[in-house]
Amino acid sequence: MPTTDAAEQRAVAYYTENHPAARVHNIAGTSVTAVSVMPSADDDEFREMARGIEEKSPHWLVVWGTYTRQFVAFPLFDAPRGTILAAGYPDALTGRIREAERRFQRRTGEEV
Repeated sequence: MPTTDAAEQRAVAYYTENHPAARVHNIAGTSVTAVSVMPSADDDEFREMARGIEEKSPHWLVVWGTYTRQFVAFPLFDAPRGTILAAGYPDALTGRIREAERRFQRRTGEEV
């Protein structure tokens, strides 16, 4: 295996330990290591849950992060730059969405 720096070694270790479907790929003749995570059968279920959250939160784009294993929400309204919410389970993300909407409404007076 080609030599890698410590940060890359930690990243590879993290993904191979936390993602059962992770595969490590070394690019021949280089020191580049890539880690891919294949979607699991559960991902379809999680994507469906993300769609359900999005239906209840029409001002947000909600996706299931195959690599992060989290639900991620992006505002579709004029939120502060860089506003991205993430949570490991649907109820937590829904709570964060509602809190972000309340804060936005207090800050701007606009309703979301």
